[in-house]
Amino acid sequence: MILPIIAAAAVLLLDQGTKYWFGLRDGVLIPGVVELTFVRNEGISLGMLAGSSSWILTAAALAGIVTAVILLRKHIGSGFRKVCLGMVVGGGIGNLIDRLRLGYVTDLFNLLFIRFYVFNVADAMIVVGMILLGITLIREERHG
Repeated sequence: MILPIIAAAAVLLLDQGTKYWFGLRDGVLIPGVVELTFVRNEGISLGMLAGSSSWILTAAALAGIVTAVILLRKHIGSGFRKVCLGMVVGGGIGNLIDRLRLGYVTDLFNLLFIRFYVFNVADAMIVVGMILLGITLIREERHG
């Protein structure tokens, strides 16, 4: 059970660290690739449900984290699967900390080479963790 805890802690520290380090600044991070663009995300993923009650959004975040933890405890899968779920838990906790502390989630990375939403490390790790978990589950299903 140590792998998902390490993954969650690493994601949480990286998420909160980048938010602290870059703060409320706007600017260029990697010219032509990534800008820092401070956004107060008062909704959930990709700004959906903005304007909803903070309690509803907090409950939704907690439900996602609890679901991932339950899957970790019940699903004794590969170490890689556990790391994927740990990434999701760490990202969920990172965004939940923002919501409880600030009333919104801090988003800051703006990709310049595609038209996309501004996001944070927690968002990226939740998405990457879920995609890798999905790929792993599909491969395991196909290969027995």
